[in-house]
Amino acid sequence: LRSGTQYTVDVSAGLRDQQGNHPASDTSWTFATHIPKVVDTDPVAGAQLAPGNRRLEVSFSGPLNSALVGPDYFLVFQDGRNLPLEQGEFLYDAASYTVRLPNIELASGSTYDVSVLPGIGGPRGSERTQWRFATSIPQVVSTRPSAGAVGVAVSTPTIQITLSSPAANLDPEAIWLHVRPLDDLQSLPELLAITGLG
Repeated sequence: LRSGTQYTVDVSAGLRDQQGNHPASDTSWTFATHIPKVVDTDPVAGAQLAPGNRRLEVSFSGPLNSALVGPDYFLVFQDGRNLPLEQGEFLYDAASYTVRLPNIELASGSTYDVSVLPGIGGPRGSERTQWRFATSIPQVVSTRPSAGAVGVAVSTPTIQITLSSPAANLDPEAIWLHVRPLDDLQSLPELLAITGLG
């Protein structure tokens, strides 16, 4: 029996046992199987995640037809852009009724919308499930040299910035280094080029 499916059983009056007995008339009845519904997601709706590689998970209330588990019924959008999901990278745990989507590289400062289409629950499935989560924007948590430091050795010219989470890209043009002489703090600062980030 398949999930979310209606079945009809017909028994003909022509059915006979070994003694030749048969029903007085045809008999017919209908029944339906359970329609799996989404009961849990990871991440949950409204979550704020650190960027990075991750598999999204969706748990259901009952078994799925594993042949349906794939990109036809699971959609992921990053800031409105549909992300490609490879059929062969979906994982389905029949014991926990949980689907694990292919790995996705979550970019910082992005909004993600996930949709589970009703057909995953079988022919009688009619409920579309959607939820949204976002990734955090990296914040500066520490610097080296520290703010206000004096007497910094010129023999170690590396400046270090520690972020709260991975950055989506390392662009030297996103960081500016201004310099002015200590004996003339009223002068206009000179902009120095950043030679590289790592």
